[in-house]
Amino acid sequence: MTDLLSTKIPPRNAKRTSLMQLRPRHLEKVDRIARRPFFDRAIMHEFLLENYDRLFGALRPKPKQVPSDELRKCLMILNLLDLIEARREELEEDAARSACST
Repeated sequence: MTDLLSTKIPPRNAKRTSLMQLRPRHLEKVDRIARRPFFDRAIMHEFLLENYDRLFGALRPKPKQVPSDELRKCLMILNLLDLIEARREELEEDAARSACST
């Protein structure tokens, strides 16, 4: 993966320093989504928000959830969408470089 994504991946066994820390499963999903031929930020935001728990797991166990967890999920999704767009730009640059070199 690129420097953008690899610098943010914590070790798999490391404890989170905050509930909003990106985990490897988040960044793997970023790379998969970025490689899709079509990307609409609004549609993806809605999809990720509706399916956050299924895709990434809950932030906290159900009995310990608080109302602000929804805000945290929304902010994390915005960060993920920014990473997806940056990764898509990197992939486009790589494709353009490889097209020029051939």
